[in-house]
Amino acid sequence: LNSDISNIEVFITKISNLQKEKELLQDYSEEELQDMIGKVETTTEDISEINKKLEQMSIEQGAKISNLEAFLDEARTEQFARCDFTENIEVNTEIESKDKFCQNLLTKIQNIVDNHPEEMSDTRRDVLNDIIAKIPVWEERYK
Repeated sequence: LNSDISNIEVFITKISNLQKEKELLQDYSEEELQDMIGKVETTTEDISEINKKLEQMSIEQGAKISNLEAFLDEARTEQFARCDFTENIEVNTEIESKDKFCQNLLTKIQNIVDNHPEEMSDTRRDVLNDIIAKIPVWEERYK
């Protein structure tokens, strides 16, 4: 019984609200009402268009993030390759003089750059060329 009374009260409230809306709408002409409906429809279309653009931007941002992640992975791989390269250089300064060590290091690096260009990324080649360029400075410093 309480449930039925509650449902009836809700129904009466809805009817009252509709009556108020009807009274408000009676102040407008048919043209004004049609104009309002047109504005609502246009706004709905605009919102739909904005949602499509937002979705497209989201897809594009996802692609950019994906590209950045791939770039970072490549940079990490390149960094590991640099570490591997430096770990593989044999350093034996006790036996070799500093001049000879620098010359051997320069020769090893130059051979890697010259003999394996297709296997080397531009970044790695740039790092090795930078090392080659610094060898004379190191030779002078440690003479």
